[in-house]
Formats: sequence, structure tokens, C-alpha cells
Amino acid sequence: MSQEATTANPGDEIVVAMSTSFYPGSYSFPSDIIFASTDNVLFYVHSRVIAQSEETAFLPYLHHPQNAYDREHNIVAIPEGSTTLSIILHTLYGSSSAPNSPNFMTLSAAVDRMPVYGITPKRHILPGTHLFNQLMMYAPLQAIYVYALAAHHGLAEVAMKTSSHLLGFNLSTIDDDIAQKIGPTYLKRLFLLHLRRTETLKKLLSQAPHPHAPKKDCTFEDQKKFNRAWVLTTAYLLFEGRPDLSTHRIQVAFDSLTNALVSNSGCRDCLGTANAKIREIIVNWASVKCTI
Repeated sequence: MSQEATTANPGDEIVVAMSTSFYPGSYSFPSDIIFASTDNVLFYVHSRVIAQSEETAFLPYLHHPQNAYDREHNIVAIPEGSTTLSIILHTLYGSSSAPNSPNFMTLSAAVDRMPVYGITPKRHILPGTHLFNQLMMYAPLQAIYVYALAAHHGLAEVAMKTSSHLLGFNLSTIDDDIAQKIGPTYLKRLFLLHLRRTETLKKLLSQAPHPHAPKKDCTFEDQKKFNRAWVLTTAYLLFEGRPDLSTHRIQVAFDSLTNALVSNSGCRDCLGTANAKIREIIVNWASVKCTI
């Protein structure tokens, strides 16, 4: 994140910490201003690049010399730690902070601090950008926190993609702080996603295979037994009732049913209609939208 440089003065030596990403010569043209973080790391930046990225970004610090604590060298104090400041600057420059290996909490803190410096996160955290990709890396394991961050700042694409990782999340465990950060709009969307998939699953499993005309080796009573077994299987799946129920889990449950059918009656008509209905359920379930 930073490296040390020494500046020699008559009779003493001053040790200065310098960003390993924003240092003299790190860009194609010289920097015109230096940001100093609260932990005394210097960032050699370019007011033109920052302004082109977002006109209001760091505006008071770029154009109000009273913020400078070293006017001679054009050094401006930024009330931010070097780790957070580095992520914010990387975002404005369109570069990646990944080499510094920031964890999710660090990235989240940086995004939350952006509006303080006149930066609108949703203008910069878009699909294909470095910070978007970094946040999505954490979506599988910290989905509710990534979703909350995205919802809070209106990062629609991040929220949408992360929501698929929340299908197995118990929504009743969302505490007040997380709920407040998510806000009513995105909280409603998440609940509706779970509800929509649960209701669709119920509809798909509610219809048993159509019976065929009774015959000698498969009477009406035989088909009633098969229908009861089907209802028990679907009831078991509905008892799980998970919005993230996998097609594999559905297939395994029905495989037990069809295997029992083959062993008991071996009716090809029942087996054919059962397999057709199972395929229909699996195909339809796989096509149900899994994001907000």
C-alpha cells in the first residue's frame, strides 16, 4: 500500500510514507497536487483526472488552498486513512486496488465514504469495472452484506447479481441494522424473490401425472397408490420449501418414486407419464428467475 521515501533537510532526515500506486511518475503526466492521509501516506494525484472522473470529487480539497497544510509543496490533508483513500482514488482513476488485497469490510468502508468526498458510487461501480468485480468476489460468502451495500448506494447490478446468492438465506435473521441499510425498496425485492420462487415451486409440484385408462396389470387402485406416493414425494419437497431448491434435489426425490414404481408394478404408461411430468417440473423450475 505504501513505501517509505526519505527527504533530506539540513541537519536532519524526514521519513515520508508514499503510496505504491500514486507516486511521482506513476501516471503519464506529472501530478499537480498531493493528498496526505491521516496515517501520513502521500498520494501524488492529478486534479484533471479526478475532475474528469467526477466533477464534484474532492472538490473542496482540490480548489480551496486553505485545506493545504503544506502550500509550498501543494500537499492537502484528507481526513481519511490511506487504505480507504487508496481504494477511492483507484476507483476514480479506473484502476484496481486488488494488488493491495483489501477485504470486503475495507471495500465496503471505502464505498460508504465516497459520498463524503462528492463521489456517487453508482456512477463508478458498474459491470466490468474493477471495484464491481472485487465486490462480486465476496458475494458468494458475504451475500447479505454485499447486497446491503449495493442497496444502500443504488448499485442495481451488484444487488441483482448478489441476490441469487441469497436464495438459501434465512430472511428472518436480518437484523435491524442490516434492514435499515438495505432500505424498504431492496428489502421488498428480496422478500418478493423468495416468495415468487416458493409459490412457483408449489404450483409446479401441485399437479400429479395424468392417470391412464385402467388395465389388467395396472388397475385404478394401482394408480391411486402411485398417486399417493407422488403426493408424499411432493409434500416432502414442499416441506423443505427452499427458494434455492436445486433441480438435482428434485430429481433425486423423484428417482426414489420412479424406482419404486418399476419394482412394484412396472407399468410403462405410469412410468412414461411420471418421467414426462418430472422433466416438465425440472425444466420449468430451472427457468424461474433467480434474481431480484
